[in-house]
Amino acid sequence: MLPWALEGTLLRLALLVFPAFCGAVAGLLVGVIAVGGGRFALWSNRMWAARSHHTWRHRFAACTAAAVTLATSLALCWLVVSGGEILTDTDVFPSWWIALAAITAASYLFAYLFAPTTEQWTASGRLGSRTPARPLNVGMSALGSFDSSLG
Repeated sequence: MLPWALEGTLLRLALLVFPAFCGAVAGLLVGVIAVGGGRFALWSNRMWAARSHHTWRHRFAACTAAAVTLATSLALCWLVVSGGEILTDTDVFPSWWIALAAITAASYLFAYLFAPTTEQWTASGRLGSRTPARPLNVGMSALGSFDSSLG
């Protein structure tokens, strides 16, 4: 699997660097996918505001974990199919399901713990429904010119 140029003295270094590089690339891809899931949770909060901070954290964690689980399961299915390891006549539980469950659980846990806070709580105690702190046309008259009476 490794090129013939790496045989010999550089083999030990290559056996350490190559898995670390692959893990870094995989971690970067999973991180980008998790950010996409979190951004979807933020978008959904604008359309359907969460009732409490607790509910918001669960929604954020569920969206992030769902995105990571879907992408990781597709990658693992592709690896299993391309490797030809599909066995239907055995009673052995597929080990990649265990890995997928661990990735999903870790993604949910850390997304729940590090869920961002929203910008503003309203008087009703609900997240979302962003009311601006000041009107958008402060300092402007109805015609669009600067209003000097606000001083």
